[in-house]
Amino acid sequence: MISRYTTNMGIVDSAVGAGFALASGDPASSITASIGLVLELMKAERDARLGRWWRRIIADPGWEAPQEVQGIIEQRLKDDPTARDTVWQAAKRVVEMPNDESIEVIGSITAEYLRDKKEVDAFFRGSVRLLADLTPGEFGDLKRIASMLVNYLTDAVHFYADKNNSVFVSRYGKRLGTTQESPHERLGTTQTLDSDMVRMIRLLKEHDFTTAAEGAGPTDKIRFLAVAPEPFRRLCYHLGVKGTM
Repeated sequence: MISRYTTNMGIVDSAVGAGFALASGDPASSITASIGLVLELMKAERDARLGRWWRRIIADPGWEAPQEVQGIIEQRLKDDPTARDTVWQAAKRVVEMPNDESIEVIGSITAEYLRDKKEVDAFFRGSVRLLADLTPGEFGDLKRIASMLVNYLTDAVHFYADKNNSVFVSRYGKRLGTTQESPHERLGTTQTLDSDMVRMIRLLKEHDFTTAAEGAGPTDKIRFLAVAPEPFRRLCYHLGVKGTM
């Protein structure tokens, strides 16, 4: 990993080189210098993102021997193809995704799978892809949705959204683990989010955070999803969203 100082100096050198090429009037030199500057900027951004992701993996509170964690991870990466696959699947998303807010959450998920020697599975793929697909504004709204759901994930619940991006949670059907019927009942408060809820619902469905297909509510202006409690509970943990009940 190159230092921020080294990175900045490389960018400065490239910029100066581009300036001299332009001043000399040599089009080929100016194009080459400009491409070099772009590549240096891309490398600096990539290194910054990967550094932030890796620091979150190292700092995860679940490691039994924090002082030895760097060596433990490096040894696993040498010996275990499962660990290498975990790191590769996460790292490529971190580099390519359109927001920085998800980096540390993906780091938390990566740490869990490295620490517990888990193979990449549906939850890992779905949660990392979901987080990597979000814009900065959508990441904030995902956390708000998680905060609305976190207290009710022992029940079967629907997540509703209308055309004005007002969202609420409703219990439905039988309570999980019992034969007791629950009427449709709003849980918590209704909130208005900034994101396009049609797109958010599609992302949640695509990445397996639902137990049923998208459906229509009482009118065609309302859409809903049946939330998958266990994947959403795990996602809430990595987002740092805790229940209050």
